[in-house]
Amino acid sequence: MRRTRLFAASGLLLLLLALAACGTTGPSFDTAFPFMYLQDIDTAAEPVACDFMGSSGCAIVAAGTHIYFIDHDQGYVLADVATETGNPLTDVCSTSEGGFAVGVAGQVLVYVSNDTYQLHDQISLGRTGLFLAAKPSGTVMWVVCGDGSVVTVSTVTWNISNVAQTAVVSPAGAAVDASGSRLFVADASDSTVKMLSTAGFSLLAQEDIPGGAADLCPDPAGGVWVACGSGQSPFELWHLDSGTGLHDGTVPLPGDPRCVAVTPDGAYFFTGLPQETLVLDPDGTVEASDDGNFSPASDMAICGDGQRTVVCRGGGYHQVFMLERL
Repeated sequence: MRRTRLFAASGLLLLLLALAACGTTGPSFDTAFPFMYLQDIDTAAEPVACDFMGSSGCAIVAAGTHIYFIDHDQGYVLADVATETGNPLTDVCSTSEGGFAVGVAGQVLVYVSNDTYQLHDQISLGRTGLFLAAKPSGTVMWVVCGDGSVVTVSTVTWNISNVAQTAVVSPAGAAVDASGSRLFVADASDSTVKMLSTAGFSLLAQEDIPGGAADLCPDPAGGVWVACGSGQSPFELWHLDSGTGLHDGTVPLPGDPRCVAVTPDGAYFFTGLPQETLVLDPDGTVEASDDGNFSPASDMAICGDGQRTVVCRGGGYHQVFMLERL
């Protein structure tokens, strides 16, 4: 669960550019889409999570027991690493400096070196891990577990430095804010997002989310954005403030959001609806739609340089799309 400005161009021009770049007919767009289709990748299982390695590194995707490394510039698969966990991965994340891809599967954490693609020894969590969040500038990573606990792992020694029980009962998503001092965790038990201090994981605040949170992503300016999984109108993205942990901003949507990512400048939102993937501006104006070609999106991430977006296609599809900024 789970990151510059986008330039608009005519849909016809983008489609012609996409066809010229790929040599085959790729996904088409029904409005002025600010990214062009670069490449699609077939995966051995349905992809469930994605991230980027640093500000201009490759994309990483979790699909089944495999972590895929996808080239930033051309969108092809650099490596397909079998994690040997015995359980499917539920999340994948890059360390803050982009040196390792980290995945969680059942009660183990795995990490793979970037560039060499070396799979290292598994780390036993002693509990079922679900979601990952790396401190934006630091050498720790947090694992949100199924029992509501948070495990802190050093990304230098790869030892567990702390296990803390929290007020969360049934985790359904997690994201750390840009400061690294606040961890937001969706709690399906009471349809809230709880804001925890990363200093001791005490509960600082909680906000009721209509229908519960379907996804969370960090806001580059602070706080997080929440895809409200209400299942009924009004469909919205909510911003939660990093100071109060409460709702202080809204982006209206034309449908029920499943996942969300924000461009590095905070100017545009990518969101996956059941039938289409959209790009919107902060007032909810739809700037672009894929017309269902990537849908349904299960997760998406935007590179820190703003040049690439990776989209995991859910709904039983075994497919990942890389989009390129013009």
